[in-house]
Amino acid sequence: MTICAVFPYNPCLLRPRSLHSIKAMLAAGHDVRVVYVEERFGVDFSQSDDAARCSAVRKVPFAGVISTLSRWLGGMSVSQAWCGSTEAKKVILELSAGADVVWVEHLRGAGMLPSTTSCPVIWDAVDALGPLFSGRAGLVQNPLKSWVFKCEATRTGREEALLAAQFSATIAVTEHEAALLGPNVTAIQNGVDCDYFQPSLNTESDKKPHHICMVGRWNYLPNAHGCVQFLRDVWPEICLKFPKAVCTIIGPGCQASSPIADAASDGVRARNVVLVGPVPDVRPYLHQSLLSVCPVMLAAGMQNKILESIACGVPVLCTDIAAAGTIPGGLPGVFPASKPSEMIDIITNLMADPQSAQLQGLRGRAVVASTMTWKPSYAKVAMRLEQVLHP
Repeated sequence: MTICAVFPYNPCLLRPRSLHSIKAMLAAGHDVRVVYVEERFGVDFSQSDDAARCSAVRKVPFAGVISTLSRWLGGMSVSQAWCGSTEAKKVILELSAGADVVWVEHLRGAGMLPSTTSCPVIWDAVDALGPLFSGRAGLVQNPLKSWVFKCEATRTGREEALLAAQFSATIAVTEHEAALLGPNVTAIQNGVDCDYFQPSLNTESDKKPHHICMVGRWNYLPNAHGCVQFLRDVWPEICLKFPKAVCTIIGPGCQASSPIADAASDGVRARNVVLVGPVPDVRPYLHQSLLSVCPVMLAAGMQNKILESIACGVPVLCTDIAAAGTIPGGLPGVFPASKPSEMIDIITNLMADPQSAQLQGLRGRAVVASTMTWKPSYAKVAMRLEQVLHP
């Protein structure tokens, strides 16, 4: 089978679902042609071993501000308009010629497709964006920005319903997200690569008992909002209790003048906050940490950062909403909390007993390794491809 796989971002950049969809297709022996939007940071997919196994790999640009604005004024959501450049449509049309199926991820990716695509399309929507944009409208103080987010909520909700009915098949990351997108949407959950994300072999030398880390895309508003609240309401109290405590923040969007950098300024000066930015490998930062934190107050689907941390044997403090979508039944080593006071108590208890924290992380690792790897997802991806081609 020949598959033209379309992604609106670099599959290697904190996008394990994208990368493992490609791996699943390659593992099944398919001829895979990949198109993705080029980003300015991170390890580029074209340089990866997986890219070398694909028959074609093409990078395309974002649509640009003027083109995006024009399409938005015409009634399209920014999510679809931002990645749908003329070059993207041209390349997809070229690579989908003779293909058996087009696999496209996210609403942004759907906006990249040319209108003349003739072969069946499988749309991995991942999450339902309508509720997310509605929630984001409540996170901003600026009335204009709030109106724009409300407008996006309406448009993305409408577009998602239309696309789910239009394409040959639609999948989402959880049963909840599938229900939000519409009838006949299949849920294929994320997993975690437990061969890649493993506990450190040198735990005693790597682990720093009063260190924590946060991993994410901090140029994404819900992530940035949660991180800022944590730095302002929780972290100063922890530093009073544990003067040697250090919080390391990893991922794009924490550069100078960003909301994260502004909120972290006192901590950076006091050397209890370290802003790292994007890195090719987050594991060394996880391995040195007593725990990781996922503080998002608005979330959809599964939080990969939770699974990756616990796969490394590192316990996770996360908000209730982040835990609900990722591990609805609970998991050893994952501590849900939403109030700052609850977060402070959990971190205090874990820092006071680092051996217990490590043990709980390893217990969580054992559960994840036996129940939440990517292999079941691989099988579901292969089955969905076959069902579309051979109904």
